[in-house]
Amino acid sequence: PLQNRGGSVCWETSGFPGKACRMSVTLGFCNGVLPAQRAVLSSASSAFAANAGVAVRAPARARAHTARATPRCAIARPERYKSEDWIRNLASLPRSTILNRIRTHIFANVAVSCGIFALFKAYPEWIIWHMSPQPHAMLGTVMGLVLVFRTNAAYDRFWEARKLLGALVNRTRAFCVASVTYFPASAGGKQRGDDSYRALCELTIAFVHSFMFRLRGEDMDPSKPDDTPYVHEGGKPVTQWLPRDISQEDFFAAKNQPLLVSSRLSAAVKNAFDNAPVAEATAIAQRETLEKYIGDFIDILGACERLILTPVPLSYSRHTSRFLSLWCVSLPIFLVEKQDFMVIATSLFISWALFSIEEIGHLIEDPFLARYTTSLPLVQMGTNLTNDLAVILDNAQKRDKVAALPESRQPIGAGTAKLQ
Repeated sequence: PLQNRGGSVCWETSGFPGKACRMSVTLGFCNGVLPAQRAVLSSASSAFAANAGVAVRAPARARAHTARATPRCAIARPERYKSEDWIRNLASLPRSTILNRIRTHIFANVAVSCGIFALFKAYPEWIIWHMSPQPHAMLGTVMGLVLVFRTNAAYDRFWEARKLLGALVNRTRAFCVASVTYFPASAGGKQRGDDSYRALCELTIAFVHSFMFRLRGEDMDPSKPDDTPYVHEGGKPVTQWLPRDISQEDFFAAKNQPLLVSSRLSAAVKNAFDNAPVAEATAIAQRETLEKYIGDFIDILGACERLILTPVPLSYSRHTSRFLSLWCVSLPIFLVEKQDFMVIATSLFISWALFSIEEIGHLIEDPFLARYTTSLPLVQMGTNLTNDLAVILDNAQKRDKVAALPESRQPIGAGTAKLQ
């Protein structure tokens, strides 16, 4: 029988003629049972209930525990637009970042519209007020296509940046998991793993810190080395993740800090396998795996730098801006005869709509810049990733402490114990 160190979960079942039965399965939430054993027991209890044709209902206490525990492991969803937010969105329009950036352009167009209206009232006989609007309308179709292409080009850059950050998350997690797996605390009586995997994991966390700072266009302040938003739950800043052979002066003086950390990470992999008492073939395969991950780190860094250093061609952006400005400025000429003073309001609304679309493309063109809310949430992503890697390292160190205990003192389910 398994020891019950975490309590048991009971299900109240009904469905048997004339009576109810109660089934209790000990899961040992804390240390008593391995996850695989808990899965076997849970599957067995579910199969029992299904085969008996009973309705299974967890007691209120278990349901409350599940409700409290779910948010700790669930992914925090970012803010998304909902249809019922339309009133709040309209009310927040005066505080819009987009409107704040294009307000001078809109005011200039409104001023031109007022001037055109005044000229129409003073000189209504001018032939310019009676020109056909068809050529202007045809150019409006072309302008719409130009805006679509410009915005799509910017969004492609935004989405590529997000995929690169996702690849970084996957590679760093896999690198740390492989490191703590390849270098256990001891092998053949020789201590080899603790220093190795700890150095690799800590360097990976330092790479994440410096990577996020570089992308956001921020320089770390050498006078405030601990002033960083990318600290894990223990509050450990980037400088405390650096190995002893990298001084703070060398780190802050480096032109490309993530690349410096990557080179030290490769050297740490070499040192780890030089001291590893494993078979040569196994060591070669494991080292190639870790080196490939480091190469992926550098590739992702280079791809992100390419997005930052290669903007949408200025000639394309400038032509779009000129085309849009001239089209909006000339629009009141073709509308003032029919709309009279309402042409001012029409010009205001159309200018806001079109200039906003253009400005959205400008904002998302650089998805890493720290100044705008439209940028990717690098602070949140960097913090979450740092926490994940720190948890991997902490769990590996706890594993090694358990492995160092005498076998008689190890908890049931540790090591290679199996469910009989």
